[in-house]
Amino acid sequence: MKKIKNAKQIGFLMGLFLAVCILFLSINFQSSVLANAEDLPTPQFSIVFENVQGATNPNSTTGSTPFELQPATRTGFIFVGWFTDPTGGREVTEVGETRTVYARWETFTVTFRNLQGATHPSTIRGTIGEPINLYAVTREGYTFVGWFNAETGGVRVLQANGDITVYARWHSVTAGDNGDDIPWWSLDNTEWWWGLVGVGIGVFLWLVFLVFKKLVKGGK
Repeated sequence: MKKIKNAKQIGFLMGLFLAVCILFLSINFQSSVLANAEDLPTPQFSIVFENVQGATNPNSTTGSTPFELQPATRTGFIFVGWFTDPTGGREVTEVGETRTVYARWETFTVTFRNLQGATHPSTIRGTIGEPINLYAVTREGYTFVGWFNAETGGVRVLQANGDITVYARWHSVTAGDNGDDIPWWSLDNTEWWWGLVGVGIGVFLWLVFLVFKKLVKGGK
């Protein structure tokens, strides 16, 4: 009985010793793993910014932890946000992985009316801060007078930098057809005024000639 009791004690002590060894090895292993993990480089991600158009972009192109995207600034332009695609897509306010984002700037629409069959888009979109010059269009049988901000009257529009509807105005060159002709007294009727100026110059030169002729005769 005494031998059996001693054997149990020895077995217990060996088991205890083995448990202590396993615990010690486990602690050392965990410490080693944590130490090695601390030595590993922190994962990095990169961000590519497109359509910045020379704007000041305060955001970093790399990161290791998620961060919020700040707006870009560009003189004369209104920043809308960062998006997943050049057009459409969804807005991105925070990044935490490698990706490409696109700056979007506020736009405007120019709508063209009274084209009367002339070849020209009915609408054009532009970016606020980049004015669009409005050019002449052609229409058979008519002379293009200009773009105006009203169908009748109004003022001539040469450039657009915001939402606007403009109307083409025409001067008929077909005999007997007034079409969209403008009043003769309008400053926009340049042909009539230039003709009047020509007549006035002619009359003035004729009067100068008569006065000169009279002076010559009087001097004899």
